[in-house]
Amino acid sequence: MRAILPAIAIVFLSACYAEAAEIRTQIRFKTSLWADTVGYLASFRGNSLKVIDTLRIDEKGKCRRKASYPIGEYAIVLPDRSQIRLIINEKKLTITQDSETTDFGRSLENNLYQDFLDIERQLEKKRIQLQSNNSGDLKIISEKVDQLEITRTLFLSLNAENVEKTFAGKIIKAISGPNDLVYYSQHPSSAKWVKKDFLRGIDFADETMYYTEIFHLRTKFYMERVLEQNADTIINNLVELLEKSKPAQENFQFLFSYYMSSYSRSKYPQHELVFKYLFENYCATGQTPWIEEAQQMRWEAEIGSFQNLLIGTTPVQIELYDTAGNPLRYNFSHHQYTLLIFWSPGCAHCRAEVPQYYKVYQKHKDKGFETIAVYTEIFEDEWKEFIKEENLSWHNGADTEQKGNLKRDFFISETPAVILVDSSGIIVDKRFTAGVLNQFLKANLD
Repeated sequence: MRAILPAIAIVFLSACYAEAAEIRTQIRFKTSLWADTVGYLASFRGNSLKVIDTLRIDEKGKCRRKASYPIGEYAIVLPDRSQIRLIINEKKLTITQDSETTDFGRSLENNLYQDFLDIERQLEKKRIQLQSNNSGDLKIISEKVDQLEITRTLFLSLNAENVEKTFAGKIIKAISGPNDLVYYSQHPSSAKWVKKDFLRGIDFADETMYYTEIFHLRTKFYMERVLEQNADTIINNLVELLEKSKPAQENFQFLFSYYMSSYSRSKYPQHELVFKYLFENYCATGQTPWIEEAQQMRWEAEIGSFQNLLIGTTPVQIELYDTAGNPLRYNFSHHQYTLLIFWSPGCAHCRAEVPQYYKVYQKHKDKGFETIAVYTEIFEDEWKEFIKEENLSWHNGADTEQKGNLKRDFFISETPAVILVDSSGIIVDKRFTAGVLNQFLKANLD
């Protein structure tokens, strides 16, 4: 999986740690590459790498630091922003760095961790080569991948006891799920196995998992790439993870806050349903006391603004007038699908995209498809001129008497905005391109 060891934002932590399992440890660091400078000790927390301590390296390249830290995965960040990954779960840790290697002495945790990551890095490199069309002899590379997979399996077998009893082992088990996701995406028959086993190595009730990089990366990949992106699937799986994480409050708080924030900002219609569900079933029931009241009020107001535009709901009825000033009457039941497109010729995107939607209309207008193009501004002359210029002969309408508030009622923050309604007057989709619309109509009308 390419996301095992990505670049990650480094932030400075000004607040104290949240409550977590801690260990008082003495770190001795010696390097031949740096002298008389400062490095930083950074902790993986959720989706960020947070600096929690300063490491002063003397003129001889030595640093000694003794303090209490949460058990977890860390990085020593050096002046050139290079990193030395490490595990803190031992009372003493000696690290020696030179131009060729980094040695962790007799640290069981870190030697186990580094040896496994070395195999993973080699596997990742070969998998990337396999995905390239100009990577040389694919057969040789494929054989090397197979050899490394065997090496990986043998490593896990020989170190089974240490994997079970160490913190490093928790990370190793989390990483050891299905990783060759390109292969699995190309072989749909394996999808059920990937979904079933992808998170098998993560104990969501273990508070120390919050202090690892893989906890967020693997969960995020699972939610966004492994699962089908429909609301029911996302909700069912996310609720399962949230409930599993409740015994470890840091895990629960991070997962809920991260996904609530992600889905509140998402432009995907299915994600609005997830956002609404999370708010109503967690925030509104008092299960998120750490979230400020002002934020919860903003979320509630946002949900209220698109409440009547969710997939599965009926859009607001609007009074429209055509270019001649006559009432534009429409009835969704007269057509299998009706497209509502909100636009303005003063918008550059509209001028480019509206003609593309019109081409789709022309293809399917005789097969049960209708379009109502709604002008969102008040400058009628430019509206009529563009319609004439592009010969847009579908139903053109505008709220010329300003009886409503289109942008508020239809939650329009940018144009063109599109909504597809079925013959029952129910919203079936929105925010899609002309190409996606064409494919949908070909599949459902032709």
